[in-house]
Amino acid sequence: MTSRFIACQLINVYRQDIAFFKQKSQLFSRYLTTNIQPQLTTPTRQWAIKRYVLIIGLPVTSFLFYRLSTKSDTRRKHRIVLESIGRAARATSIGLRSAIDQKTSLLFKTEGTDEYTAALQASRRRNAKRFAHLCIDLGGVYVKIGQAFINLPEVIPVEYYEELQILQERALRREKGEIDTLFKRYFRNTPENVFANFNREPVAAASLAEVYSAETKQGERVAVKVQYSDLRERFETDITTAWLLDELHDDLALELDFLHEARNAERSREHLRHLDYVNIPKVHWDLTKK
Repeated sequence: MTSRFIACQLINVYRQDIAFFKQKSQLFSRYLTTNIQPQLTTPTRQWAIKRYVLIIGLPVTSFLFYRLSTKSDTRRKHRIVLESIGRAARATSIGLRSAIDQKTSLLFKTEGTDEYTAALQASRRRNAKRFAHLCIDLGGVYVKIGQAFINLPEVIPVEYYEELQILQERALRREKGEIDTLFKRYFRNTPENVFANFNREPVAAASLAEVYSAETKQGERVAVKVQYSDLRERFETDITTAWLLDELHDDLALELDFLHEARNAERSREHLRHLDYVNIPKVHWDLTKK
């Protein structure tokens, strides 16, 4: 039994409004809705049924699609979406904990007193550390959010500014075999076969990518900037599931597009070529992907 067949069956059940529940709607209305009226109109009852079918059916369908899918790329994309939801839930929980922490820390303290100021500063310090560790653990887009806050010292509390400094040169951790997976996805080959020589020890690392030294098959020494795996896909789902990210969407989308970065490099190279003391590396387009 394929995942597509199971999904179609669930969709058919959804479209039929679940005849059993429709027949027994009066019996189940107490459990399926929160409406206090003893009698529900038919459209209201149908929506209540559909809502709960969706709540139950969506996770079940997602699980079946993931478990029964035979394509590794499909499972990978499915996993990215589910992980993004988990990251958003964790970010929300940290936000709630921070709000509760500050609220309880200031209880029974008079604003303007030394005791109030000390408690507020201590609470902000704890919450800033929580936020910094959250960004580090979730990585990618969340690191960029933390770095964006650092550029607003006149807006954020000083405790946040100090604790978030750890994100300035923060690099993510690569999983074993991640580089091979990326190269096979975009070049259908390993780095050693794409280049004549590829040094797997990064010479630089930051929040979005690492840089490696390599040599092309034509004998040219090059720097290879390799984005962290699944970062572009995670970015789209993180933007969808997390708050505060919409304002950063356009800038982050361009920053994650290495083709856009390459075009900017070529434009800068052309505009500054009359300056002997400025050197901008040439882009090898046959070896460049998003």
